[in-house]
Amino acid sequence: AVRETGLCQDVPVTTSIQAPRTNTLPLETCESLNGPLRAGQRVTITLRPPAFESLAEARAATTVFPGVITVNSQRLSVSAGEPQPIGGERYVRVFSGVWTAETGNFRIVGERLGYTPSCTLTVPVG
Repeated sequence: AVRETGLCQDVPVTTSIQAPRTNTLPLETCESLNGPLRAGQRVTITLRPPAFESLAEARAATTVFPGVITVNSQRLSVSAGEPQPIGGERYVRVFSGVWTAETGNFRIVGERLGYTPSCTLTVPVG
């Protein structure tokens, strides 16, 4: 039962809210940064391995092993951001790949020289 009292304004109604076209999924947390993952989103999957001990080591990282990110059995093209200082002579690089999310269950695995974070997630219908 509903009882109206006082001056009540109409509640706005919307048929649907458009999901953001892009999202970011850090493998270290498995939590997307721009709301829940939705089918059709362009998702940047990031991998942040432990820090490098020098700028030279960080710069050479992509020639030593550029890293791998897979979604189920699909291997993504991986790129590496520029080395970022984090104090002293230590540097980090964020490796990333882009995936267009689809409805279903997925196992996402990142790998870089023994550092292997992974996520299991479900992208809902709609």
